[in-house]
Amino acid sequence: MRAVPSVLQLYGNIAHSNDMMKMTDVPSQTQVQLAVRAGARVVGSAGTKDGMDAVRAAGAHDVVNHREDGYLDAAVSEGEFDLVLEMAADVNLVSDLSVLASNGGRIAIVGSKAQEIGLNPRLTMPKELSITGVFLGNASPDELKESHADIFTALESGELSPVVATEIPLKDAPKSHVEVMQPQTGGSAGNVVLVV
Repeated sequence: MRAVPSVLQLYGNIAHSNDMMKMTDVPSQTQVQLAVRAGARVVGSAGTKDGMDAVRAAGAHDVVNHREDGYLDAAVSEGEFDLVLEMAADVNLVSDLSVLASNGGRIAIVGSKAQEIGLNPRLTMPKELSITGVFLGNASPDELKESHADIFTALESGELSPVVATEIPLKDAPKSHVEVMQPQTGGSAGNVVLVV
């Protein structure tokens, strides 16, 4: 077993600890659904009404608008977070540290642009926080098999319902990258799917 947990292993940890989870920058509805399924109290953030509606529809217990002043205060109204799944670490990593619970609060970086940020490592020390990068490409065959089985079980039971926001013909595949990083609608509200 790897020392760095996969995202699904993090969800498994949640099921045993009743964690509060914050998901940022229009978390994948899949992430929200799997976290709720694992027993987490989920607070998601989005920057548009459509994005907030999508996160709420996916099962988040609360949703905040990360484009509004004071959104982090609103996000922690029920308490600090045990886990933050961060989709935009290049923008949010430093501020995420302020909303984590003491003695084991953790950030799982699942998305970030490739750019440097300023971070004072001492911010992690008083609360004994952890920051982990999560990358599916590092999963072992056994971890992938376990993850796939769990996802298929969730799909079959209806606990996981993928949401498609945009369909793009395979011949226009390069446009899919633009749509993920800079959605035409100003925000994301589902998956970008290539149609064969």
